[in-house]
Amino acid sequence: MIAIAAPAYVPYEPRTQQQRELRADLQRKLRDLKVGSGQILWGTFAGPLPAGADVENALFYNLGSGAFARSMDNGAAFELEPNPLVAGVRYTYRAGLKDEEFTYWRPTRKLASIAVSGMPATLASIWWALRSVPGSIQTYGEVREVEEPFAATLNVEGPVRSLTPSLVKAIVDGIVCGLQSQSDQVGASSVAPLIATPLSVRPDAVVAALTNAGPSALGVRTSLVHARGKGVQWAPDDDRCVAARLLLNPASHWRVSGSVSTVAATAG
Repeated sequence: MIAIAAPAYVPYEPRTQQQRELRADLQRKLRDLKVGSGQILWGTFAGPLPAGADVENALFYNLGSGAFARSMDNGAAFELEPNPLVAGVRYTYRAGLKDEEFTYWRPTRKLASIAVSGMPATLASIWWALRSVPGSIQTYGEVREVEEPFAATLNVEGPVRSLTPSLVKAIVDGIVCGLQSQSDQVGASSVAPLIATPLSVRPDAVVAALTNAGPSALGVRTSLVHARGKGVQWAPDDDRCVAARLLLNPASHWRVSGSVSTVAATAG
């Protein structure tokens, strides 16, 4: 197991020598962490994150793919520890069983089941598959309240031998975006061509998908996506995704299935 305490988290682009040293220390220890054939990598982050920051970015993406070259062959899981620390942050990584329950969160209400296949493993492609293929999303009862935390349990199949931080980010973000919509019709119309062109679909179909509240088990935002440079920036409520488990099975084509639920902190 790896457990490292620090004054603050490591951003994607470390700005101080202390942040660079912390990232290098984490990378070095992670490269030596052994994850067995029946295990996956479990990461836990404790302490404050900047507003809007995602726990999977803090634990995985910000540290670079090389640190996880040996540890995500079977999948990965992450959690945000709900209990505040006296000071600073703590990174914890360990090898755990594939079917373990989350340590710090318990499901309270199932929001949706999802199943998509045949698309590239990118945020926009997963979002479009969820939004355009009938039956890809099954919702249950009331949608999530704005401040409610949620968790995802996912099965991932695809033509890869291992997950990577970039894949974890794309899959989680794509599913969260697929389970949200936006109320700003004008904004949806302005960004639709930027989303539609790479997907080879009609802009009006993108507008309809962006603004359809029906499958939006994670709620409706004023703006889910906006223009940024020559592309778009997606802005779902993924910072409220406090836990997720992604199990990987190599296959010839991509398929992602699983469920998303609201959660509450356990007593642990």
